[in-house]
Amino acid sequence: MSWEPGDVVEYRHTKGDTVWWRTPARVIQDSDELTVLWWPAGTRYQRAAVAGRLDHLRVLATGEWQMEDAEWTGGDALHVILPGHPFSLWPFRSPDHQMLGWYCNLQAPLVRTAVGFDTDDWTLDIVAATDLSSWSYKDEDELTEGQRVGLYDAEQVATIKAAGEQAVALIESRSPVFATWAAWSADRTWPAPML
Repeated sequence: MSWEPGDVVEYRHTKGDTVWWRTPARVIQDSDELTVLWWPAGTRYQRAAVAGRLDHLRVLATGEWQMEDAEWTGGDALHVILPGHPFSLWPFRSPDHQMLGWYCNLQAPLVRTAVGFDTDDWTLDIVAATDLSSWSYKDEDELTEGQRVGLYDAEQVATIKAAGEQAVALIESRSPVFATWAAWSADRTWPAPML
């Protein structure tokens, strides 16, 4: 099942069968080659209720949490996802839509659902320069903490690090996918999607 451009879907992060983060997203593209989802600043979404980033890891490790409403802040979110790949690419922009770089979110490959897409954020991320000339890992300390509190075992950490190597290879190859989506901007008349 493919979604049509303009459709509003749910983009969810899950642990097992339990959702811990869900947002409405407008489909920009959905094909065998690429899935692209967008939502603007101000979009209402839901997330696991936690006190902070490290508490987030401990709560997810327990398998029990409450959901809370939240509002997406910062700039628009554009998630460019190559089907079957364990990461998504986000052009990172300022609130006035100036390109600042690339954010590579390491995550489980997308699974299609009746309402949209499921994945799971894997804590470790990569930040790359706008021109892809440099990159660095982000949140390595949080990945270590996630393993310490039992959110990830050694095999899962190895899978996450391998996903990072795949993302780095794409960055260093200067894949055309980056240039294609770097200049994209949303139609300002589109309303924020809603759950």
